[in-house]
Amino acid sequence: MKGFASLSVVTSDVAAALEDADVLMVVTPATAHRNIAEMIAPHLKDGQIVVLNPGRTGGALEVAKVIQSLNPSVRPYIAEAQTLLYAARLTNPGQVHIYGVKNSVPLATLPAYEIGDVLPVIRKVLPQFVPGDNVLKTSLDNIGAVFHPAITILNAARIEDTHGDFEYYVEGVTPAVAQVLEAIDGERVAVASALGIRAHTAREWLYLAYDAAGKTLHDAMRANPGYAGIKATATMQHRYITEDVPASLVPIASIGKMLGVPTPTIRAMIQLASVMHGVDYWAEGRTVDRLGIKGMKIRPTRADVFGLVRPAVEAHTLGISSVEQILRDCGYRTVTAGAQACAAFGRPEEPSSISEIEGWIRSHRITILGFSYRLDPEDGAALFGRLARQMKARRLLSEQGGASPRSVFCRSAPDMRTGQEPEPGCGRGFSRRRDGGGDTGDPGDRSEPAAACACGGHGI
Repeated sequence: MKGFASLSVVTSDVAAALEDADVLMVVTPATAHRNIAEMIAPHLKDGQIVVLNPGRTGGALEVAKVIQSLNPSVRPYIAEAQTLLYAARLTNPGQVHIYGVKNSVPLATLPAYEIGDVLPVIRKVLPQFVPGDNVLKTSLDNIGAVFHPAITILNAARIEDTHGDFEYYVEGVTPAVAQVLEAIDGERVAVASALGIRAHTAREWLYLAYDAAGKTLHDAMRANPGYAGIKATATMQHRYITEDVPASLVPIASIGKMLGVPTPTIRAMIQLASVMHGVDYWAEGRTVDRLGIKGMKIRPTRADVFGLVRPAVEAHTLGISSVEQILRDCGYRTVTAGAQACAAFGRPEEPSSISEIEGWIRSHRITILGFSYRLDPEDGAALFGRLARQMKARRLLSEQGGASPRSVFCRSAPDMRTGQEPEPGCGRGFSRRRDGGGDTGDPGDRSEPAAACACGGHGI
């Protein structure tokens, strides 16, 4: 990719930079997110979109907390990308080489229902962004946490000896190194599962982002043409450690500790990085205390009642019926909306419709709302956002002190695989693969769309 682009404003004046901006695209190491939030907070306006590209792990939570503390009256949109859209390197001052562009990158907002407002604006310029479930999902699908610190630390001698003169993702990832990456990845996925989130494995992510497939993570990385030619870091003082340890590994390990999920390999990497740099990354990193999520729980309890909705414009019934059966098999109570309520959910702005919705929620004492939409993902996100805004206006959300629902979940993406067990002894999730086959070495096997459970809490 070559070319030039004109910049209408280049300034060090934060207020001037934000004055006429609709979107603030924050493309910096995650260690700068807090400082940037502190700088922009006094100048933000209602409705401006702040996108952390990417957020790493906990970026949106950190930025939202800072803005809320410094300018509590402003209401911007806060979003984070799961990863950077490009595989790129700075080659010279003012020059960047783009090795590859990812097929799609999930973008999530805080709270999640605002994605319907944000995504159409972003996709006018960057159509590769797709709706993410919530910021916990994008944070825990942070593949940089798996690849960057471990590959760098395990290649420390080679980096210091050659000043990074080798292919980072190809020569730097031997079968033994890949085994360590697999262990880190397994711990990350386990932490996500403890929150009720189905995180993609690194091998699945490579397929979704780059169409790179393999029977092992090592094979999949070797099959990715986007990694060819990318050199290693020239020094160990690099953001792959200074950013990805405190802003990726530390929050994952901290959440794991909070939930009782062991993360020995991740903690070993944090310790080695701290020793190599003479820095206490535990003291500097994004712990659950600093993110404001200490004690957070997302999993439903036996006291919850799931209200399942299929809007009238959704022609399919298998997805919502399958979710209902899974929930009942796991011992949860469910209520499926009838035709009249489903029709109301399809037009939430109408006064009679939102009254019908509120009556249905209150009469059944629904605490968690399930929303299935398997047509166009953007249309689904927009409809869900409109519904959530109407519910918020009626003060139905628990974060506002309302009776219900405590959480909201929806699924409109064209990929469905749930692998976690909601409760001990419950059956695992389901997958409907187009090929119906076994392990072909293709981790994606892009499934037909279906509904999925992804409970959100704390306004997430």
